[in-house]
Amino acid sequence: MAAEFGHLARRAAAILCLLIFNVPPSDSRAQARISGGTGACISRERDALLSFKAGLLDPAGRPSSWQGEDCCRWKGVRCSNRTGHVVKLDLRNTNDDYNSNLILSSDEMSPSLAALQQLRYLDLSVNDFNNSNIPVSMGSLKNLRYLNLSSSVFGGKIPSQLGNNLTGDVVQCWKESDDSSSVFSLSSSYQFGSSMMGLSLRNNDLSGEFLKFLQRASALQFLDLSYNRFFGTLPKWLEKMTWLRVLSVRSNMFSGDIPWNLTCLESLHHLDIASKIISGTIPSSVSRLKAMKIISYIPNGYFLEDNIPITTKGQTRDYTFINYDLLVNLDLSSNSLTGQIPEEISLLIGLKNMNLTSNRLVGKVPNQIGDLKMLESLDLSYNELSGEIPSS
Repeated sequence: MAAEFGHLARRAAAILCLLIFNVPPSDSRAQARISGGTGACISRERDALLSFKAGLLDPAGRPSSWQGEDCCRWKGVRCSNRTGHVVKLDLRNTNDDYNSNLILSSDEMSPSLAALQQLRYLDLSVNDFNNSNIPVSMGSLKNLRYLNLSSSVFGGKIPSQLGNNLTGDVVQCWKESDDSSSVFSLSSSYQFGSSMMGLSLRNNDLSGEFLKFLQRASALQFLDLSYNRFFGTLPKWLEKMTWLRVLSVRSNMFSGDIPWNLTCLESLHHLDIASKIISGTIPSSVSRLKAMKIISYIPNGYFLEDNIPITTKGQTRDYTFINYDLLVNLDLSSNSLTGQIPEEISLLIGLKNMNLTSNRLVGKVPNQIGDLKMLESLDLSYNELSGEIPSS
């Protein structure tokens, strides 16, 4: 009953979001749009973009093409049709060519992007930022919903300014639209991360403990911290991320057991904690991962623009939003897990891929493992399992 009530509450919150985001603009806002010019770039934000561009070497000519007064027409820049504010900046290198990377012309990234206070989407992935630190000024971008800094040669610790002054839980909601205020004008207490729905820091040289500012990211759906040097334990407060659907922390320096709180995430359908991260046993509470117990799982309001690399049988493939429904995966491979494979794992009937290879698991393969009829890949190799393969 409690679970059903929670589900209804989330649906009610989503409906409320839709109602708020579809309220027509007031006369004063309409007048502001007229005086500012429809779709015209705001001058201080244009200057901020030009200052950011000045700190980059651009062999592929992406920001170098930024010319003219209207920055809303520049490649990779998107403005709100209602307010003229820059709401999206996409400088991802899509050429798969190192020679096309943006490169810093100095030791630090320009702090000028902090002027883009209505920025909701920032993608600087697959570039070369010289192992520099993530700029402290990024912590002022309180309206960010999606941040992708993956494969961009960032290094060092995450700035502490991104994690200070934590506040209590805040109910969040978001809908892709041109309105850059709406819900976020209702409160002045929003801080960096509080409205974030997608974060990818994959494949950098970042270090430190699990990102504290994520404690306030109650709306987060996609989190990829893989291939870095984060350390410590996986925090128990992860259970607060009730909307989290994709979590990948593979190939870091985390330690400790799988926190049972992690299995409280009913929306989680892709969990990757592979490669020398965890020890202990696989908790029987893994059966609480509700989204992995559903066949033909259909996402509701899912927001994802990054590719997700999935490794099965030693091969890595990128999955995109188009083949999203294939992302029902559990990867606990190459750890120090001991004990038996719990029978309850057979309840995750929606699984497409399960990888438990290279651990120290013992005992028999669960009798009901054959109930996982959606499985396309099952890897139990390099363990200490015994007995016969179940007839199921």
